[in-house]
Amino acid sequence: MSEFVILRDFINMSLFVDDSQALAPMVSVIQHRTTSKLSDQTLCACVIMGKDPELLFKAGIDKDGKELKGEDLEDRRMKAFLNMIGRFPPSVIFNTCPRLKQDGFRWGPRTFLGIPKNGFLEDVEGEPAVLTDGQGLAVTYAGFLVSEPTCIRDLTRVTYIIPRPAGSPLQVQLEIHPSHSLPLDCDNKKKEQFGVIFRHRLSVGAPSRNPESSTL
Repeated sequence: MSEFVILRDFINMSLFVDDSQALAPMVSVIQHRTTSKLSDQTLCACVIMGKDPELLFKAGIDKDGKELKGEDLEDRRMKAFLNMIGRFPPSVIFNTCPRLKQDGFRWGPRTFLGIPKNGFLEDVEGEPAVLTDGQGLAVTYAGFLVSEPTCIRDLTRVTYIIPRPAGSPLQVQLEIHPSHSLPLDCDNKKKEQFGVIFRHRLSVGAPSRNPESSTL
């Protein structure tokens, strides 16, 4: 209980620049807790972060006025909570947690509970991303876009040629580790693009390492 009190004191004293800084400490406080209803986790998170949970209660009601239940309620409240936070550090975006399936939120964790120790990837370069209503997550990271892949194999175990304004094109060999998940619902009719994002900026001529990537 003391860790809850300390975090609330820090938030009330405005020791965090914004909610994005307070998010990771909040998750570390509740990730090993349990609740009888998984949909209540975001209500707890709201209270800890000093937010009004009224929007989460409203999110649990569909357009016909019926109360949602189960996973529908859990996901709807999580989306509402993420919208309330608005800005997210790279460590939250690049996660190995079960994720939401809705467009614009496929980067977002479905739950904060039971997250493994390394569920959030800390060693990622980049500025906080901004969640724009109806537009998804706006990010600026080192990487490149893959347009309209014919199948998921087009994203892995291939070499990409990236043109540069000056000098010869940059050749990037990409291989996704089998343990890393990729979206399985490529839909060419949507003309989707996939962002291949690197943990670190590429340095031409630097010794090779094993940069990890993620798709948003």
